[in-house]
Amino acid sequence: MFLASLALAAAVYAAQPASAPSKPEPITFANYGFRINSLLETPSDATIMPAVQMSLPVAPFPSDKTKQFPPNVDVQVLAYPDGLGKYMTDSKADLVKVGYTLVAETKPSATEWQVEYIGFLEGTPMHWYTRAVSANNKIYVATGGMPDEMWAKFSAQIKRCVDSLQALGAAAPASSPPPLILTPVAAAPKP
Repeated sequence: MFLASLALAAAVYAAQPASAPSKPEPITFANYGFRINSLLETPSDATIMPAVQMSLPVAPFPSDKTKQFPPNVDVQVLAYPDGLGKYMTDSKADLVKVGYTLVAETKPSATEWQVEYIGFLEGTPMHWYTRAVSANNKIYVATGGMPDEMWAKFSAQIKRCVDSLQALGAAAPASSPPPLILTPVAAAPKP
């Protein structure tokens, strides 16, 4: 079972005008038989907007069965009009700044970047995989993460989910797997 739990997190940083009608867009999880309204009723002008978080069931660490962690994926929408190239440069600098190590990266197209990296989080060796897609003057970022010692067991599942990220209005990459159905999501504001 891929999604044992789902948490939706969003923050509204700008007030909604009183005269504007608002109706949350439902997000459909057909495989699980439910639909839920988006927490954010209208697109936000926030610089960073957490959009969705998903996790696998909590799993024990292979080396210490008393410790547990749920491998997870989160999606963020970043207001980033400078484009993917600048985002890549800034992200790599941030990884170095916090002491993380780049394991692999690919750039399947001019609007996509995939990067795998490792580092320590609160003393625990961690492993992450990120896909960034540039569209609509934003960067859509899906990141999967877990303790490094869980990577061999869960990485294929996490990568499959992360690689399914597509920005609405952007062309789908030729090699992408079928997308997870998380639509309709509130559309990005028109420039």
